[in-house]
Amino acid sequence: MRLPLLLLLIAVSPLVLAHDDSRADTNAHAAIEAANRNFEATFARTDPDGMASLYSREGQVLPTGSDAIAGHQAIAAYWRAAFEAGIERVELETLELDTHGDRATEVGRYTLHGAGEQVIDRGKYVVIWTLENGEWKLHRDIFNTNTPAPAAPTDAAMRRCSPAATWSGRR
Repeated sequence: MRLPLLLLLIAVSPLVLAHDDSRADTNAHAAIEAANRNFEATFARTDPDGMASLYSREGQVLPTGSDAIAGHQAIAAYWRAAFEAGIERVELETLELDTHGDRATEVGRYTLHGAGEQVIDRGKYVVIWTLENGEWKLHRDIFNTNTPAPAAPTDAAMRRCSPAATWSGRR
């Protein structure tokens, strides 16, 4: 009698574990959505220290055209500069969210707004979240604009602007 019961428990245990994982995923998704709403609200308050507190102890901001920004003070300074540049509000939209225990990976879109709700930029982001002391925190935050880079100057324009062209034969 014990053997069939043991076999039944072995057969059912993966289903029970999968059910628990599904519930954990649902909870993580809801918590990360709430964390994104908190990110937007903290941003709207122009609170650089509050923004930095949303990152894990070893969190990093990885913006376009910059080295990694790490540490509470450096992250707060980064967001302070963003506020001083006239960015007043951010909208975040999650496109994908995969959870892996105490880590999650999010892919999304952002829209930055300035004065009068003017759209300043649109782009995409990837965030690696980590569960730290029961709270989901941004661990790696990388984003980049959808705005195309300025066109590179043509060869003819470069020749007209080069120091050799301007100084050639002149004293």
